[in-house]
Amino acid sequence: MNQLIAVTLAIAIAVPAPSPPRTTPAALGDDPASRWKADATDRRVDIGAWWLGKDPKSSTPRPRPVSGPPLVESRVIDPAMCQPGSSVTYEPAYSYRCDGFDLECAEGEILQPPRETRSRLSGTAEWGPWTALSSWQCVTPEEGSLIDDVRRAFAEMTITAPPVTVIDGRGWTFVQIDTIVYSDDEPQTLTTTVGGTPVELRATPIEWRWDFGDKTKPLTTTKPGGPYPDKTVTHVYTRLGTYTVTLTATWQGQWRLVGETSWRDVDGQNTTTSTSEPFTTHEIRTRLVTPPS
Repeated sequence: MNQLIAVTLAIAIAVPAPSPPRTTPAALGDDPASRWKADATDRRVDIGAWWLGKDPKSSTPRPRPVSGPPLVESRVIDPAMCQPGSSVTYEPAYSYRCDGFDLECAEGEILQPPRETRSRLSGTAEWGPWTALSSWQCVTPEEGSLIDDVRRAFAEMTITAPPVTVIDGRGWTFVQIDTIVYSDDEPQTLTTTVGGTPVELRATPIEWRWDFGDKTKPLTTTKPGGPYPDKTVTHVYTRLGTYTVTLTATWQGQWRLVGETSWRDVDGQNTTTSTSEPFTTHEIRTRLVTPPS
């Protein structure tokens, strides 16, 4: 009898107490709200592993979906939101993202806005909370990074060619006199996202090349001219005919982070071409007449 009791006790000690089952993403259910109600510590571990492409119970990588709604997204905090009186707002829980907006950077550095990310378990599930990826920080742009992206963005920027006006657009002029031609020098701006960073691009015309359409040598100026009595850009036609003036404008690029006040030059230029409306040339003839008595 004593021998039997000893064996029974040994068996009881050798069998460990069962542990509670571990919650996995596969058992979260279809109710989006229920996905965030279980054990917070356990759930964060499982979701983190899920987005790393691994099953929490296995070291085998899980393939990511190749199509369908996005499961992870990120955003860059718009610096305009931190400007006094800005109409750009985010949820109150994330207002702290403006902390560091007034950070002063050393010469040659730029202030990089913060980035945030959020994720969800399926394309129909509710998004999880935004979490910070970075804060406001001073960085030195390097070739192949933001500066290179800005250069490409400016090269691809759509610039509206400036108009070409001849003799105030009246459609005719005289030969053997100065014909006034002019355009404008208005800069053009574009707000876009470059490499995940919101920036402003500005194109400013710096040179105007005029082809007057009569086989004479083109004229290059650093001013766009203006209407009469401005005679910055003029041309003398010597033959009767119908002509058009073709203008090639060269644009210098500049950029800045959204919310900044100073501009930086872009290494590279852009060009546009525009043409005037056709116009005709006429001849002025003189003759002697008897003066009135």
